[in-house]
Amino acid sequence: MIRDLERGKIVSKFLVGILTTRNVEKLERCIKSVNTEDAHIVVVVNSPDKDYYGNVKSICDLHGISVVETECNGTPGKGKNSVLDYFLNTKSYEYLIPIDGDDFYENGALKSLLRYVTILEPDETPDVIGQLENKMTYEGKETTWEEFSRILSSSTFAAKSKKNWRMLKQLNKLTEDILPFNRFLVLSSHAAKSFRYNEELKAADDYLAMFELYSQTPKINYFLLRDESLYHYDLQDGGTLHSFVSEDNAENMIPFFEKVNALDFSISKSIEFGTMK
Repeated sequence: MIRDLERGKIVSKFLVGILTTRNVEKLERCIKSVNTEDAHIVVVVNSPDKDYYGNVKSICDLHGISVVETECNGTPGKGKNSVLDYFLNTKSYEYLIPIDGDDFYENGALKSLLRYVTILEPDETPDVIGQLENKMTYEGKETTWEEFSRILSSSTFAAKSKKNWRMLKQLNKLTEDILPFNRFLVLSSHAAKSFRYNEELKAADDYLAMFELYSQTPKINYFLLRDESLYHYDLQDGGTLHSFVSEDNAENMIPFFEKVNALDFSISKSIEFGTMK
């Protein structure tokens, strides 16, 4: 963090980009979890609800943070690209910390994450910091993805679409074999310029983006948080996983697997990840 004496403003190389589509209560929880003087915050509204921006702006005004509204086509990838675009177009920051507005960071976690970047920088720029296992909340109860997958009753999702439930298991196997982490916590400007989210998929757009970026290594420097969970994922009804296994999503997943299968992971499979504890 640097103080610009002429303008009297705090200058930061970190931008926290919060993407929100609905639910101002969870958005405010997210804002409070990342509120620090060491990073600037922008809330990006990408919602089909035309009244939602006004509700978000009221919350952001209370917290003194910036808010922008972007064009929405109803897919999650469109909103995530709008966060990338804001970060890249401002050209004022070196690192983006993307977060969904219904998720949040653990207490003190963001400061730890920024500290990790500072520690790594003298030797090499951390283009991506990923998290192996993040905490989750489902139906008001805390869990992890591993626990969630193991104890989840098949009647919850599989009854809706057995084909897509099999696809979800296939996706989990794919991530075990190729991609050893499940979330971007930090993206450098170099990494942010190196990929785009698919704006047609109804779900799994984040996985496809991670696969595409990962296939470009060793051009991208990766680091993993192996023993620490900073990011808390709120799995909600009507969210991405429910979209993934819904009956009308079968056709949506065909291009997903076609695109992943076309990627070349021969180089990235052989790299060794740096780890942070």
